Amino acid sequence: MQTRWDPRFRYVQAGLAALVLMVAGFLTTAARAEQMVRYGDYQIHYIAFPSTFLQPEVAKALNIRRSKGIGVINVSVRKERPDGTTEPVSALVKGTATNQVEQQRVLDFQRVEERGGAYSLAQFLFTEGDPLRMDLEVWAEPGGRPFTVTFSTSLYPE
Repeated sequence: MQTRWDPRFRYVQAGLAALVLMVAGFLTTAARAEQMVRYGDYQIHYIAFPSTFLQPEVAKALNIRRSKGIGVINVSVRKERPDGTTEPVSALVKGTATNQVEQQRVLDFQRVEERGGAYSLAQFLFTEGDPLRMDLEVWAEPGGRPFTVTFSTSLYPE
């Protein structure tokens, strides 16, 4: 039995490949969006992203420079209540960003407090695709011991 090649199959195959890539992209984004560590009753949420992901008006309001070589790290702390809900904590965050050749830069965090939330933001330079190690110290309570958070990331501007 000889089968004839149907030229429409090429479009179906291309469509399936695009669908697989799209689903993989969604799963990667969802996995990266929930980056959190727990220390007792505290949840420390963190994410690093290119500053170009921010809308211009948001970047301006937060005094963040949008550029393909500038990244932003956002750290927020929440304290769990006995009933399972959480409340924002205005934490102090310090840290460094280290590239693959061990060049280290201090992250200058600014605290932002809004109705219903508090978080700390810092800007840093990056080269597209190069891995960075972020080493953070987070003080959730004044006078308390710092919690440490270390993670690696590679950024790609849009």
